[in-house]
Amino acid sequence: MMNVRRAITTAAICASAAVFVAAQTVPNVKVGLWEMTTTMDLSGMMGSVDMSKIPPDQQPMVQAMMARGGMPPQTSQTCITKEKLAHANFNQDRPGMKCTSKISKSTTSIMDWSESCTDTTNPKHTSTAEMHAEASSPTTVKITGKVTDTGGAMGGRSGSGPQTASFSISGKWLAEACGDVK
Repeated sequence: MMNVRRAITTAAICASAAVFVAAQTVPNVKVGLWEMTTTMDLSGMMGSVDMSKIPPDQQPMVQAMMARGGMPPQTSQTCITKEKLAHANFNQDRPGMKCTSKISKSTTSIMDWSESCTDTTNPKHTSTAEMHAEASSPTTVKITGKVTDTGGAMGGRSGSGPQTASFSISGKWLAEACGDVK
């Protein structure tokens, strides 16, 4: 009976310590509404675009992106929660894609993580991303990363191999309340 109590007590202490350590390793950033500005370099994807697969009305836009190697910066708002920080689950839901994230390093100012996604309707279409975030303050963050897409995104030719893009995201905290933003 004593051994069972001791085992339960030890397990409870270990679990509490694990929760405490995990809480210590979440980046020190404010939760709430954030503005994120994303810049992407698509030059690794653009070289293999099959223009015949792009609708004619969208071809000029794709050609312009190819000429400048990417898209103009995009700004959006997102709601960062404690749960999103703890699990590196920052992306919005992507219909038709099943994604998982894995944190490889997390301190009070840095987080490295990877994300893997599989298209639920086309298992040959996958994407993986490696990301690095640095919080210079609780209200400012910079994220850099690289995404690799296999299996046909961006109008890529079948058998053309993986396509890569790099990105940079600058984030600034706006408010505690997120309102309707998820």
